[in-house]
Amino acid sequence: MDYADYTKLLNDICGLVGVDDVARLIDGGQLDISGHAVSIRYDASIDPFRALVHVDLGEVPKDDRETVYRYALEVNFHSAPAGNGALSLDPQAERLQYSFSFPLDGSHTANDLLDTVTELLDGLNDPEAAGVAGTENVARDVRRLAV
Repeated sequence: MDYADYTKLLNDICGLVGVDDVARLIDGGQLDISGHAVSIRYDASIDPFRALVHVDLGEVPKDDRETVYRYALEVNFHSAPAGNGALSLDPQAERLQYSFSFPLDGSHTANDLLDTVTELLDGLNDPEAAGVAGTENVARDVRRLAV
């Protein structure tokens, strides 16, 4: 597992979504998936076997921050010990982020990564279809969808 596995993953993702400029993604660019910025980073000094995926979930509503933060902490309580990812607040942009590591060992494909992200975002963007309201939906989907 090394940088070549990471670039292969990004090439495969670009092929699936029809992006021609894989170099931009490798150089720190972001994908737009369902209106959310998604970045996929690799740092061998942190973990040579995994890429780190960040999904921007948007601004935290000012009138519901306490509820959102409470659910984020609950999600982290359940998912972090299992290595499933975590919710966090970008301190500069004040936007909620979901981050998870993605294996580069071939056990998961680019399609798996995209499915994970799109299922998460589909559930967040359509809480009525999921049968769960607003911020509760964030907690439910993040627990369910972490790789």
